[in-house]
Amino acid sequence: MRESGFHNFPATDRVVYGKPAAEALSEEVARLNAKRVFLIASRTLNTKTDEIEKIRRALGDRYVATLDGIAQHTTRKQAANAAVAARDAKADLIVAIGGGSAIDLAKIVIMATEHDLRDEAGFDPYVVDAKMNFRDGDTAFHAPSVRQIAIPSTLNGGEYNAAALVTDERTKRCIHRLICGWDRVPARWIMALRRCVRLMARRSVTRSCWLAFALFMTAC
Repeated sequence: MRESGFHNFPATDRVVYGKPAAEALSEEVARLNAKRVFLIASRTLNTKTDEIEKIRRALGDRYVATLDGIAQHTTRKQAANAAVAARDAKADLIVAIGGGSAIDLAKIVIMATEHDLRDEAGFDPYVVDAKMNFRDGDTAFHAPSVRQIAIPSTLNGGEYNAAALVTDERTKRCIHRLICGWDRVPARWIMALRRCVRLMARRSVTRSCWLAFALFMTAC
């Protein structure tokens, strides 16, 4: 028998397009009055292009740190370490630049920062089932106070989804789903900055940007 259900669209402040990523991000950071911006970036974009450096220059003294080298199928260990790094940097805004792993990691970081999660076990209460219910019925979830901007370079669509996939390496089981935000806390959820950065050798995926919205269900 076919199951019924529903999908909650997480609140998104705005979608920006038609501008270079560095310019658009600088404007959004000023609008939010963020003072300490922590970047989570694709290593390829950070080391093989000048896109991330353009963003750092545009941010000026609002920039605090960059984390790259993101593991495929984001791991709990890396998420915990990234959250600690963001907290130590006193970040007040997290910016993800890259594909689905970068965006998922940033979503987990703002959740982990809010709940002071510092190791792999800390994520256990926040695993959800296919219907987005906590497996631990006593879990108390607080909306992230640190916000996120996503600058996607792929058509993953994760920036339109309130959950993130994360690998629990302790059990060698692949992927669990974590809830990172709710539609009922719109003032605290993700903003998507919908301007795809240019990739190596003048390739650009900007012409397909809006297709990601139609494909977001693949990330559910």
